Amino acid sequence: LLPSNRITREEAFAVLARAFDLEDGSASTLQAFSDGSAVSLWAQGAVAALVENGDISGADGRLNPKAGITRAEFAQVMCNLVGLYVSTPETVTQAVDGNLVVRAAGVTLQGVTIDGDLILADGIGAGGVTLDGVTIHGKLIVRGGSDSVRMTGCTVDDGVILTNPNAATQMVVQDSQTGVLEVRSGLTLEGDVPEIAVTQAAEVIVRSGTVEQMTVDEAARDSTITVAEGAEVAEIEIDADGVQVNGKGK
Repeated sequence: LLPSNRITREEAFAVLARAFDLEDGSASTLQAFSDGSAVSLWAQGAVAALVENGDISGADGRLNPKAGITRAEFAQVMCNLVGLYVSTPETVTQAVDGNLVVRAAGVTLQGVTIDGDLILADGIGAGGVTLDGVTIHGKLIVRGGSDSVRMTGCTVDDGVILTNPNAATQMVVQDSQTGVLEVRSGLTLEGDVPEIAVTQAAEVIVRSGTVEQMTVDEAARDSTITVAEGAEVAEIEIDADGVQVNGKGK
């Protein structure tokens, strides 16, 4: 594991690309740099994604992927990635140009338009976040907020990704357009969503409301789907082994 080693630039870039759920970029993008071929194979997609997004640009035509990243360099990349941080319980009403990261419980976003992604970060922990009339022109990435993520009158252009490493997340959705809700960790849902895609093993509880379509990918084997009394899932397509579907719902 080499925990005492300095983190390299390519390692830091890979971590950030994963945290912001960036799709891999094209390895050919790295050819624009004189040392692009020095980027490790496992990091090429992540580094290319950051380059293509304009978050990193190298120095003097070089990426220096094996060099240790300095605090200043890391801070600059984070500044490029994030338009606004919210680190204290408060109500936010201002528009955000870029990505918005919430890392405190008790935050309310009210009437906010986000020209990027909204990341509910691990720092929220077991607390909750309220989204009221929020428009997200990118993705909603949920990594914290086990107690509740409440969405009322919201629109998410590129769908929701639930990937909470700490605990199952309760989501309450009212009068919102979420797109596809991709589930990679435990979920308890109250409300209506058009589609849930379970892509990793998880326990999914539909406590109330209606889900028009649910798919369980091959990688989500041994997942458990519970449809509670009064809730409805119109269609479930299961492509994984060992999946259980139960409950008194429809």
